[in-house]
Amino acid sequence: MSQEKWLIIVAAVMATAVIAFVNTFYLGGISIVNGIGAGSVAAGAAFLWRRSNEASSLKPRHPNGGGRPLENYETQPSWAAALMNSGSKRAIEITAPPSPTVRGTNFYRSPAQVAILTLFADPGYLLWWLWQLFLFTKREGFPRARSFWWIFVPYYGLYVLYQQLGDLKRAISASSTRPTVNPSLVVALVSIGAVPDIVTLNPILLVVIATFLDPGWLLFVFVALSFLLAVATYLTQRAANGFLHAKYPEDKLRGITVGEIVAVIIGLVVNAVVVLDPTGLRGTLDNRVAPAGAPYSYKIPAGFYKAGVELSSDVTVSFATGLNSEKYSDTRDVILVMVHPLSQSLDGVPLPDIKRSADASWSSGPKAQLDISKGWVKINGMDALEYDYVGQVTPWGIADGITYFLFKGKYNLELDCRWKSSDKAEIVRGCDEVMRTLTFN
Repeated sequence: MSQEKWLIIVAAVMATAVIAFVNTFYLGGISIVNGIGAGSVAAGAAFLWRRSNEASSLKPRHPNGGGRPLENYETQPSWAAALMNSGSKRAIEITAPPSPTVRGTNFYRSPAQVAILTLFADPGYLLWWLWQLFLFTKREGFPRARSFWWIFVPYYGLYVLYQQLGDLKRAISASSTRPTVNPSLVVALVSIGAVPDIVTLNPILLVVIATFLDPGWLLFVFVALSFLLAVATYLTQRAANGFLHAKYPEDKLRGITVGEIVAVIIGLVVNAVVVLDPTGLRGTLDNRVAPAGAPYSYKIPAGFYKAGVELSSDVTVSFATGLNSEKYSDTRDVILVMVHPLSQSLDGVPLPDIKRSADASWSSGPKAQLDISKGWVKINGMDALEYDYVGQVTPWGIADGITYFLFKGKYNLELDCRWKSSDKAEIVRGCDEVMRTLTFN
């Protein structure tokens, strides 16, 4: 079996493993995702396998019918001369290969335009640009020109990209043009920047980012990665343009094409979905609680799980979600987040006036052995009123806890962290994590 086919097998196994990992730990083990992923990997592997077979069939073979490829025609004149001098009635016509008519000017584009579109329309534009790069190396007859689809093979795709850039660098050196390209630098930038775009390109880094990246930094990281790709495409495009200008001085920069416009639209749509997150998918991947239509979201702390909420009939809420501890099963150990509708907006109302009204409402609620109004505190940069209580009577027994109230427009968000006295440390830890990741819009 050829080396390329072994690479295809290894790549398929690694890609399937990455899909299974992401699905298990970040999508909750959705069976259809595994099915679609496995099917896509199988289709891609079959395509590359077929292309590998086609490439092997094009290698010249020894005329004696053996399977040994003709590697060096010039050093084997004996059988060729015998064939030419034989009495065979078959005519042998030797013709020169046709002169090349295709040129790599498809890649002749403005470096600044390429960088800007990569920055704002990644990933759609990046994939289109890489397709054009591989097409350019093929049309220019670079010795190691390969199919674009190899870019999806884990890690080997980076090596194939390095080969294309290495051949470009040699072609630039042979034509004595400037500037040149640094294949190692460009591949390094792509191997980091394209991780969210081509998930099989650098799967280990993808898993590290997915595991340790704080959701609050998600958009910032995406912008930073797109910037790295913009630098990589700019450097490569600038070098390729120098080569093309020297070889085809009469040609001009290409204008924007239909394919390029489609790639930009796809990239912009993908980025809009990532930023706006209308389906709540980002919240699912980040293990966040974000009910549809609710003005809040927060991350589920480690050691907690989402649970149902039981409220008394006199409590009016628009949204309510709860968390229970995996460590303790007592029904008093709970973190509740609720949104209460207000009759009028409190925007612009002085904080002391809001506190007086909240204190009056709190004093009329369930009584506790000890109620302490801590006043205004900050929760993730937002003003909140804190009330501590000890020995409050609840339908599930005596509980201690902390309640926070946040106000925005016609909404009052209540964060209630309550516990059985012996379980305080665990619930407070979870409550602190909810406060750190809480958003209220």
